[in-house]
Amino acid sequence: MPAPQRDLGNGELEVLKVLWDLGPCTVRDVREEMRRRRRQLAYNTVQTVLRRLHEKEFVVRDDREASHVFRARVSRDAFGRRRLRELMRGVYDGAAGAVVLQLVRHGRLAPDEIAELQALLEQQLSQAGRKPSIGSGPGRGARRRR
Repeated sequence: MPAPQRDLGNGELEVLKVLWDLGPCTVRDVREEMRRRRRQLAYNTVQTVLRRLHEKEFVVRDDREASHVFRARVSRDAFGRRRLRELMRGVYDGAAGAVVLQLVRHGRLAPDEIAELQALLEQQLSQAGRKPSIGSGPGRGARRRR
């Protein structure tokens, strides 16, 4: 299935997140979850957002029941990968390392995420034929001490 080509507004992304978190939902289900997330939206507003998401091909609508059921057509992971690729190309000229460095420098990583990142970096180094030595010297983009 081709990836949707149009971008999303903030409200559309919020509704899509509800579908990712809850799975298939009716308009009423989405509205109630938005309310739980402290976002008061009218039924017609949620319905309009879901219709737009459907038109943009981010959402699939099941019309078999009186209350239509909506589900995400694109996974959170696939959407995130696409957005990161766009950011990487647009802001960092395709340099994945620069994106990772920004995320590590300015994000909050859980211990299990740090361990997974370290394992992935060690795997990359060993595939490149270099001895894994995380943290033992300046890497690409790191400041060198004089």
